[in-house]
Amino acid sequence: MILQVPFDEFPKTLERVLEGCKDVYLSRHQQQTLVTASKQGLPVVAAMSPSDMEGSRAALMALGFNVFEGRWNSDLALGEEGDDLTEIYVAGVAYRTESGPPGLWMDAYAVQPTQVQVLKSMYDEMTSTGQMAEVSFEEFVRLSESNVVVAGPNDLRSFLALKEALPSPQ
Repeated sequence: MILQVPFDEFPKTLERVLEGCKDVYLSRHQQQTLVTASKQGLPVVAAMSPSDMEGSRAALMALGFNVFEGRWNSDLALGEEGDDLTEIYVAGVAYRTESGPPGLWMDAYAVQPTQVQVLKSMYDEMTSTGQMAEVSFEEFVRLSESNVVVAGPNDLRSFLALKEALPSPQ
């Protein structure tokens, strides 16, 4: 179980949820820093610091925390060293076109998007680039007859594991 809180609430939340916990772990996440803490058998408390690793380290040390590199994670399949799939969600949208074969639009996200967020991103991109005539979002959804699929980190790992399990083509 992971409790996510705003960074400025992180110290108070640790005291309330993980009483006496002074060890926190930092890992880079895009231009921000993921801060996590836990104690054996208790939930992981996580926050995203807008600062880089050094800024986050300095701020937390000033509050009396022992700061280490790493990350607590409640899912053993996530967070392995060098695991590039930990924070990636891939979204695909199959949609009807006016002529020819169906279209396929893809995007990637750092946090799990909803199907509506994916469709809105696709709509915004297609209208801003002129790939689509000006129609309302609702009309776009109705006309496109779209099918949205979101694959998360565990899905991506499963796909890779299945590929590795298959015999290589000769």
